[in-house]
Amino acid sequence: MTIEPILRAYELVLENGRSSSPYVWRIRYALAHKGLAAEWVPLGFIDIPRQFGGRFKTVPVIEHGETMLAESWDIAEYLDGAFPDRPAIFSGPAEKAMVQLYESWFSTEVLRNLFRIYILDVCNAARPEDRSYFRESREKMVRGVALETYTADRASRLPALRDALRPMRTHLSRHPFLGGATSNYADYIALGAFQWVASVSTLPLLAREDGSCGRGSSGVSTCSAASSATIACGRSLSSTRAHYARVYLAPATFLDWRLADFLVFFLVFFFVVLRMVNSALMKSSTASCFLDLRRIQTIASSTSSTGSRFLGMRHS
Repeated sequence: MTIEPILRAYELVLENGRSSSPYVWRIRYALAHKGLAAEWVPLGFIDIPRQFGGRFKTVPVIEHGETMLAESWDIAEYLDGAFPDRPAIFSGPAEKAMVQLYESWFSTEVLRNLFRIYILDVCNAARPEDRSYFRESREKMVRGVALETYTADRASRLPALRDALRPMRTHLSRHPFLGGATSNYADYIALGAFQWVASVSTLPLLAREDGSCGRGSSGVSTCSAASSATIACGRSLSSTRAHYARVYLAPATFLDWRLADFLVFFLVFFFVVLRMVNSALMKSSTASCFLDLRRIQTIASSTSSTGSRFLGMRHS
């Protein structure tokens, strides 16, 4: 009986334990796509050279039997070749070529701008022992400019970045996934970047009214839940469509949505309904059914004063 070798994957983690690399997230999704479990090994920035003896400088890295390789694209191709009986990440050469084209566009128009806006957030979220190395190495990348200076105008760069997502919005308004009827590696490229930002961001990437998830022909958000899949990080999530909702909508610092906003909406809706009911009853010929709006407004005002104190609390 042949014993299947352990599939081991190395990732970069932040102080809070979350993956700090959009490329690692791609492989997490790729493994889930194929239904493969991996033994994940967390590393910090300064651990990588020691772990691999200088052979690899970045993660993800996978180890499977005698095979050890880096680079997310190479890993995805390897998984398809090593596990041909599992669902294919790439359905064929044509799809692979189109995803490569998408990756080139996404890296140029989106990832590069995400780096410009969120690089200081990554530094601050890194493990304390990694921050000095991270700052020094990244400031070299930007010609010695301090990260604080490099990101000082980041808020003014958000509109252009949000506009760069327009092709994705258009596509997701017509299809449930970037891959069309089902998710493919293009979806994992995008989700990997959004997971990365959601893990560190202190500045919301998307405007509250952003429609990036799009709506299908039924009028239901294309971020709605579909079939279930098990993500290799060991937690169950509904499919990639549902995970778009989690990435776009869940992190408070990512979309900047507060509980107070929901309460304000509820109070406004409450008073609108009261006025409509009162108006209808005033037209009724039955005097006993007349609704004293002023009494209700007095009660509502008392409720509102209590609610207003609660509205000062930010959702955590």
